[in-house]
Amino acid sequence: MPSRPRIGITPNYRTKDVDQGIPRVDLSSNYTRAVAAAGGLPIVLVPLTGDGHAGHCADAIDGLLLTGGPDIDPRRYGQEPHETINPLAAEREEFDRAIFEAVRAKGKPILGICLGHQEINVALGGSLHQHLPDAVRPQLIEHRWVDRDGPLPTHEVTVLPGTRLAAIMQGERLITNSSHHQGVDRIAPGLRASAFAEDGVLEALESEDGDQILSIQWHPEYMIGERAHLALFEDLVARARRCAG
Repeated sequence: MPSRPRIGITPNYRTKDVDQGIPRVDLSSNYTRAVAAAGGLPIVLVPLTGDGHAGHCADAIDGLLLTGGPDIDPRRYGQEPHETINPLAAEREEFDRAIFEAVRAKGKPILGICLGHQEINVALGGSLHQHLPDAVRPQLIEHRWVDRDGPLPTHEVTVLPGTRLAAIMQGERLITNSSHHQGVDRIAPGLRASAFAEDGVLEALESEDGDQILSIQWHPEYMIGERAHLALFEDLVARARRCAG
């Protein structure tokens, strides 16, 4: 049996509301299950900084999954923080950026989800709407899942024809879930839009040239029972397998 490509996954790093003040690394098991279901070997990456840690991690994996989480510091894209910002721990923000840059430099495949989608755009020179209710008017749909007991589908996404995303999902319309209050504003150089929500919120980005980067605003890891959502992870694993040789 061929070996499973090693997919590095970025976890959250919590410094607030933790037992005895000890920071914690945590991650929804839905991400690891999705990677495994797609044929990959999930590797959780500890967000350490310094000593070339991100570079060593990039060497050890075949592909990267940037996961969801709180908010990027808006000063990274030249803005002062909105009052609604829930900031990432500095340790995670620095590591996520470093591992993205290291993996990108090595030409290995990258999939971004929710925060990861936004991180990719900012790292490459784009910007965000800090709070969608202030930026998108009228806001036609709910971008946070309404049922707080679970990530139920909340709205439809239209995938642009002719994009890699349309080929992966084998369709141009799908029902997704959402859990975010921010969204992509200015698209970074080297990326192109590949999906939108009904109210114009940008839901997906991909590399203009090649297939290294794909990022989406929703959470497919909760919906891998549906072929279109599992296909996103299968595509990442397939790209990683080719990269691993």
